[in-house]
Amino acid sequence: MEKVVIAVYGKDNCPACRQTKMFLDSKEVPYLYYKVIDEQGNPVDAAMASELKYFKEQGFKQFPVVSVTYPDGVDEWSGFRPDKLKQIVYKSVDNQD
Repeated sequence: MEKVVIAVYGKDNCPACRQTKMFLDSKEVPYLYYKVIDEQGNPVDAAMASELKYFKEQGFKQFPVVSVTYPDGVDEWSGFRPDKLKQIVYKSVDNQD
């Protein structure tokens, strides 16, 4: 089976973050979740400050930012994207033994 790594970067009180996590949970798709910003709107640590800078450089303007690493590349987007999430489920099922 080819390894797919999903990382969801979000913040508290983010409806799109909750929707993204609920979608992945409902399909039993494993993912890593990283809280980027604290309740005061500041990066939670230096690593997340670096991630936040990268997101801004890439033009992402909303949370969550989802990064999916496939054996043949990376796909990244921001916001709740059911179309993209369905692709993850399809590829995850398609790549199982």
